[in-house]
Amino acid sequence: MKIAQLAPNIYPIPPAGYGGTELVVGNITEGLVAGGNDVTLFASGDSKTKAKLYKTAPKSLANTPGFKMRDFKKYLAEVAQQFIKVQNQFEIVHIHIEDSAARFADEIKIPSIYTHHGIFSPEVKEVYNRNINLLRFTALSKSQMRLMPNLNYFGVVYHGLEISKYRFSPKGDEPLYFIGKIDPVKGTDVAVKVAQKLKKNLNITGNISSSHTSYFTEKIEPYLTPKIRYHGVVDFGTKIDFFDNSKVTLFPIDWEEAFGLVMIESMACGTPVVAFRRGSVPEVIVDGETGFIVEPGNVGAMVEAVKRIYDMPEGEYKEMRKRCREHVEKNFIVERMVEGYEKVYQNVIKDWTNRRKSS
Repeated sequence: MKIAQLAPNIYPIPPAGYGGTELVVGNITEGLVAGGNDVTLFASGDSKTKAKLYKTAPKSLANTPGFKMRDFKKYLAEVAQQFIKVQNQFEIVHIHIEDSAARFADEIKIPSIYTHHGIFSPEVKEVYNRNINLLRFTALSKSQMRLMPNLNYFGVVYHGLEISKYRFSPKGDEPLYFIGKIDPVKGTDVAVKVAQKLKKNLNITGNISSSHTSYFTEKIEPYLTPKIRYHGVVDFGTKIDFFDNSKVTLFPIDWEEAFGLVMIESMACGTPVVAFRRGSVPEVIVDGETGFIVEPGNVGAMVEAVKRIYDMPEGEYKEMRKRCREHVEKNFIVERMVEGYEKVYQNVIKDWTNRRKSS
């Protein structure tokens, strides 16, 4: 198939540090190329790919002087317009820039499929609902489908990792780990509270957006000590080191997260995850086998679940780490994800062709 992957150009693909969506789009693109597809990646000029690269900006916008994150939708709309000019070169386009492309749905004249990676904000919902008859979606989880059940879904495709890049550690080490945006909905402050109550070391890595600097300065920074440390944004290799050398990864989210890449990255390295029961968490973690799931907002329950892992005999804990890796290898690898998307693409093309014949 001749496939266009329409990606955000805020960060490069693959990302050098922060950028979950960019990591996923990179994995999809490289997996499709490995499967023999003719793929063009619409992304920033500093992206690296085995696909054809259509540069929608000379370099990633986050690395461009004068770029303001508040203006990102304006730039993503330009990405959509660039694609529209050359769309007749492709059989199908997979759109990862969400409502920024959906605003131009009536100008996209080839089969298209959307994957929504963020929040269904009121603005996003309005755009999708206004163009609902022109849009087709894949969901990242069953949980995500429940948030906007009226969309035209062509199935669920879970994220997949290039598993060989994730070093498995059968042992782990003592610290807790939190990775993600430093943001109330990600629960960074909850991770700090858990570490304090258990008197355990905690490593925190992640991006602080300009809109959440006060959250960091009020809820996180005052509690940083030699035991609770913030390391900023880290590169891929350092992230793997943190996963490998951690006892447990904390995932105390306070929103209906569509997937949560952190969970499968942690488990790929063998590190179990303790998470609140929100969003896709029950679809990703096997409770009691690859970590523990506790009720949303119950910090005490999270503390007890983490303590259960610290109290495990060494052999039992090693077995849990082994199950974590096996769970990812079975369910969340690139090959499985790409197979899912290839089936979706075929069904979308068929649906699009049938609709044209009947119109």
